[in-house]
Amino acid sequence: MVDLNYLKKKRRKKVASIVTLITGVLLIPFMLVSFMGRDIGHFTIGLKNNDVKLAMSTDIDFKESTTFISLDKLPPYSIYTYSRLNTFEGSVLDDPSSNGNIGKLTNPNTNEDVSLYFFKYTFYLKNVGDINASYNFKFSIVDNKRPTNVNYSLDDILRVRFYENSNLDEHNYVTYAKEGITPHFESGSVEPFYNTCINKNVGDFCDEAGFATNFEDETIILSNSRNHFNIGDVTRYTILLYLEGNDEECVGTIPDETYLKLAINIEAFEAVNEE
Repeated sequence: MVDLNYLKKKRRKKVASIVTLITGVLLIPFMLVSFMGRDIGHFTIGLKNNDVKLAMSTDIDFKESTTFISLDKLPPYSIYTYSRLNTFEGSVLDDPSSNGNIGKLTNPNTNEDVSLYFFKYTFYLKNVGDINASYNFKFSIVDNKRPTNVNYSLDDILRVRFYENSNLDEHNYVTYAKEGITPHFESGSVEPFYNTCINKNVGDFCDEAGFATNFEDETIILSNSRNHFNIGDVTRYTILLYLEGNDEECVGTIPDETYLKLAINIEAFEAVNEE
């Protein structure tokens, strides 16, 4: 019997509570040219203000702020497992100072970055104006070039660990994945659910990493809204992306000529007064 009560609750974990001794066996260790962009970059974050003033920055003091981020020239990915992330504390992953410094496989002879175990990006969002705000947050797949030589694509094996913390001392996150292909059953229920394992299946269920939260649909990974983002309020976001080699989709022939392009859109408004 597997306790799936957390599927009915807010899916948040504290990184400090995750303990694992998984060593990880790769089913197909290979490199993919993914998150390859030409026009808007591999990964973009855009902020649109409507009568309010929000800003993004990797500096908590907001000495350098922006409303648009575009990241280019990322190395290709390697298929590595969830266990790779557990070599880092949540306070390290969920920190802008580690942007571009972790998750890379580097050639020791040339010091060249040859591939990514995972990609992460941390930024702060702040209400720098003089009006209380609300905003809508949407994280989407905006381009998905599917391979022609296999029947799955990168979004099938993509994992998204999403940190959203207004208390800057906390490092809570939710892990998202595309809806799976294997039916699972909660104890006492005849209705299946199709959440994907964050790491890997053990028999008919998942290992201790548990189930991921499903993407909202084929193109939207997640979306949410926040009201009462008051003057001076700050939220820290970290997006962590990796391709899961233990995913049961990830077997057989290596896919070729495939990539994803991802974008976050934040649209801000004046806060709605609730009576």
